Amino acid sequence: MKQAQRVPMEDGAEKRRKYLQTIVGARTLGCIGWTLIVGFVLPTMLLAAGAVVSIIVGHDIGLSIFCLVLTLFPGAMVYLGVQGIRNANKMADDNLYVPPIREQIADLRADEILLRGSDQPAALPVELLRAAREGAETEAEELLRAESRTA
Repeated sequence: MKQAQRVPMEDGAEKRRKYLQTIVGARTLGCIGWTLIVGFVLPTMLLAAGAVVSIIVGHDIGLSIFCLVLTLFPGAMVYLGVQGIRNANKMADDNLYVPPIREQIADLRADEILLRGSDQPAALPVELLRAAREGAETEAEELLRAESRTA
């Protein structure tokens, strides 16, 4: 007679934890992206405008080149911010919803609930039935009686 092999169930709590960690990571990345954009878009625009104005006026070509070179750093920060927001949105879209544990348990099939309940207990029944006071040795059968001793 073959023994039934038990297929290990995926841990719902672990799946939920990974889901929540991914959501937090995506939102953090999105916040960092928006911070970079808000912080560096104005300097980028001002430096680019300074370069264009100095070229149009034509007073000093060195100033326009200097402004264009300085525009590279804040422009790169704005680009990184946009990429961060795009990656955060992709992470959030690719992350499949995992319901809370109480909803997962309610959706389990009957055989999964029975298999879960048939696991070995964490402690032996004798260990669970102990007297309330130290030194008071009481038989396990006595602890299970329904009648009260205080009568």
